[in-house]
Amino acid sequence: AAVAATSDIPSPAAIVRAINRSLSSIQDSQMFTTLFVGVLHLDTARLTYCNAGHPWPVILSPTYGAQQLELRPNVPVGIVEDYEYEELNITLTKGSTMFFYTDGLYETENKFHETFGMKRMMTRLKKSAEDDESPMDIIERMTTDVEKFRGTAKRIDDAVMVVIKAIS
Repeated sequence: AAVAATSDIPSPAAIVRAINRSLSSIQDSQMFTTLFVGVLHLDTARLTYCNAGHPWPVILSPTYGAQQLELRPNVPVGIVEDYEYEELNITLTKGSTMFFYTDGLYETENKFHETFGMKRMMTRLKKSAEDDESPMDIIERMTTDVEKFRGTAKRIDDAVMVVIKAIS
């Protein structure tokens, strides 16, 4: 099987710019969306990424805890047609974990219309980092905490999580 050379892969910022131009060109749509596009270079564990208004991913490590990833304050796609999106790079260290999520996770409400919030989310992630949990355990424990908080309240938004761990 052939693998594309790194130079053959469009940059995350170029991908986001193309999506933005396409969405912005739809007349009178007033549509926009947030997104995070990343390319993980498996040989170097370097993640090149571009964020367009999406919630900030979190890096977890037993040594450093849970910290939000540095981002450029790019706007969501579909708002400014010729916006110049910027990208950043980070090299994942062995054992570090990346936690990606949608706003529906921390905006989950209980029956009193209180939100789960970033503080509860980060507290859970710090515990996951301390315990060096597997990606599956991180998702399961976060889901348990969010659902326990939500109780019988109706879910009003999707809550998506993606977790990747650098194992070498």
